[in-house]
Amino acid sequence: MKSKMLSLVAGLIFTAASASTYAQSNVEKSTGPSATEKAVNYFDGTFGTTVLPTVVTTDKGIIILSAEIANRPVTSVFTKKGNLVYSLTRYPAASLAKDVIELVEKNYDTRGFYITHMEKVDQPGSSAVYLVHLKGADSFKTLRVSNDEIEEVENLQSA
Repeated sequence: MKSKMLSLVAGLIFTAASASTYAQSNVEKSTGPSATEKAVNYFDGTFGTTVLPTVVTTDKGIIILSAEIANRPVTSVFTKKGNLVYSLTRYPAASLAKDVIELVEKNYDTRGFYITHMEKVDQPGSSAVYLVHLKGADSFKTLRVSNDEIEEVENLQSA
């Protein structure tokens, strides 16, 4: 009887210890920032802004943050775990990136064209890519600029 009682007590202690360990590990997992908090913290740290971004979460859990920073609309997309997929910064005509304009004008024949706007695409692990949009009298061009290289990716003619 004594051995049965000891076995029963040992079993209860083991069960209680494993249950409390399981509960503790679940609590530790949930104490970190939520995916949305992680995304907002990254956004604020990257763009150094005090502007509160608009946050949208899709039905699949994708997090999209948007804000206007220095007169440039910025949109960042994050996974449902809060990891950055990409950021897109739109440069209107009034605030184009000067270094990119100089590179394009120096290395690409822009005669008869003017730059209407550009976008900067940032992805983790990749160099920034600029999409530069040019307008001519009867055509539109899109250039891809990255690592001081220029590639024409679109050339549309007006009808």
